[in-house]
Amino acid sequence: MCLRLKTFQVRFTFDHDFKQLIQTTHNGKERAYSYPLTQLKRQEQQLKRWLEKHRFKQMPITSYVVVSNPQSIIRTSKKSLHISQQVIRKEELLEKLFLLEKSKSPEILNSRGMKKAARSLLKGHLKQDQSIFEKFQLTKNDIRKGVMCSSCKCIGMKRYHGYWACPVCKMKSKLAHLQAINEYRLLFNPTITNSQLRDFLNLQSADTAKRLLKSMDIPYVGENKGRKYDLTKIREF
Repeated sequence: MCLRLKTFQVRFTFDHDFKQLIQTTHNGKERAYSYPLTQLKRQEQQLKRWLEKHRFKQMPITSYVVVSNPQSIIRTSKKSLHISQQVIRKEELLEKLFLLEKSKSPEILNSRGMKKAARSLLKGHLKQDQSIFEKFQLTKNDIRKGVMCSSCKCIGMKRYHGYWACPVCKMKSKLAHLQAINEYRLLFNPTITNSQLRDFLNLQSADTAKRLLKSMDIPYVGENKGRKYDLTKIREF
């Protein structure tokens, strides 16, 4: 999903003195965010309280801030170099998990206890009803429109007679639009109109959009330009 964002090289400065994360964009603009290490500490305390409340044995908790954008530059002051022990790039995550798995920490919970804790966590989980745009301070203009090539990840496949073709690697696909439509559902709305489909897939023809929607065989309400298709009923992704 993150591949759809219009990504530019940005710099993140971890200001440990004032407990803030400063983002500097490609055009020099700065924006302050909540300090991730403070959030991390708060979540650790919440997990410890949850374990205590549900009468589980306290156990060591290891936590990291994972920066997923490979184009991001991470900086901090020389006196705060310890931050690098908790702030890692996504490529390091598997190695960190491997080292934790291999560490000789005492067994706190046996297999039965782990399963019980997992069930309790799932039972207590509540979905957060928050827009992804609100959460990450994005606008719809930050989302790149078009069909993504599953081979080279280029966004902008062209529609020809009955198939999509990538202008970069020349790969062809008859169903490449399904993934793009699913991303539209997750990002924007569980329903879509013909005009919204054309806009998101960069299609010029209303007839082509109509054929694609009809081929998915999904329920709809309304008629003509007001017809809305239920994207939650698509079976193939």
